[in-house]
Amino acid sequence: MAHDRHMESAGRRRIQARRSGHAWGATMLDRKQLIFRAAQRLVDEALTKCREQIQTSRRQLASQGLLQSGSALISAKETAETSFREACISVMDKIQREDRENALDLAGEASQKILTPLRQQVLHVYLDAVGAGRPRSTSGVFVPPFDPKRHQTEQDMTKSLASIQENVIEEFQLAVTRQMPPSRERVHHSSYVDRQRIEELRSITSIEHDFSRLIALCEELNIVWLYGANHAVAMLMRSVLDHVPPVFGCATFKEVANNYGSKSFK
Repeated sequence: MAHDRHMESAGRRRIQARRSGHAWGATMLDRKQLIFRAAQRLVDEALTKCREQIQTSRRQLASQGLLQSGSALISAKETAETSFREACISVMDKIQREDRENALDLAGEASQKILTPLRQQVLHVYLDAVGAGRPRSTSGVFVPPFDPKRHQTEQDMTKSLASIQENVIEEFQLAVTRQMPPSRERVHHSSYVDRQRIEELRSITSIEHDFSRLIALCEELNIVWLYGANHAVAMLMRSVLDHVPPVFGCATFKEVANNYGSKSFK
């Protein structure tokens, strides 16, 4: 009977663990979807803003009789590039704010699923604005006659927008990487302060002295020593040494040395 109850209990625990795992995975997936939906809203707003700014600029240039000038082309190009760059940065900032731990993975996925489609949309807004958009038939199907000028304009803008996207992603990855704590490998495999000595300090009962801080310093000293953090070792050692004179009824280490001479003691 006891064995049966144990097996039943173990089975319940396994089911609960599986459910918890599924719930955790679902939570992570839901969180990513929420982040991407928010990011998509940002790029939709950016695309609308880009289109409106280009149209406003073209109306102003038309009123001045400059719609067919080089100024119109430059203005539309700068507006499209700036809007796309700002949208890319906004998406990356959103990801970092919402999920810093998984920011690098999410950035790559967002670049492919959100920013690349946006890049194509911005490109077509720009081409339509400068009169280099693809001509359409009445049925809405693209008509493919080759226009060298339109082709060159499209190629140049495609390269420019792709470069902006690549640069923003690269800068974001570098920024996130710099904020991550550096990983260390173990340099030493022995303790700086012997574990037995720390246990002896724990076993001391004293009304006059509290050794809890000294014990904590010794444990931290062992940790930083293992990973070769030598500056931290030096600073912690100074703090440890400050706890020695009071044990001998002295104010400074110099007084301890003067009272006990040159003979070594523990």
